[in-house]
Amino acid sequence: MKAKITKLEFKKTWTGNHGEMHSFFVEFDNAQKGEVNFKSKEPWAKIGDEVEYTSTPNGEYPDRIKMEQVKEFKQGFKQGGDRKGFALSYAKDLVVAGTIPLSQILETADKFLAWMEDGTKGDEKKEVEPGEANTGEEERSDGLPF
Repeated sequence: MKAKITKLEFKKTWTGNHGEMHSFFVEFDNAQKGEVNFKSKEPWAKIGDEVEYTSTPNGEYPDRIKMEQVKEFKQGFKQGGDRKGFALSYAKDLVVAGTIPLSQILETADKFLAWMEDGTKGDEKKEVEPGEANTGEEERSDGLPF
């Protein structure tokens, strides 16, 4: 099931087969409630978080709850960091393929990054139109080795 946490209160610390555990009382926006355990006294889950969970009845005691963070797939690039990683990875692929020497990896990564961020080819400010292909003389005029 998927629900938002409306209440999360520390109950106790105990030691079991998996080491020290911390029990919390949890309540969701769908009225489900129970006990959930975390390895950290500062749980990853917070009030307002949407989580996926399973509930196991526990007799006269609170239900046992197991929670997981909701993983959302978002298309596209996040601002900044992810693009740099992709650019460097693509440049590394060219080094491994023997297309460029290792000494050109950062320069090539910068060109990939410029293209991903603003559609330029690294050292110019010409917009690249969707479906535009390099042919003939243009083939290596952009400084990229492919």
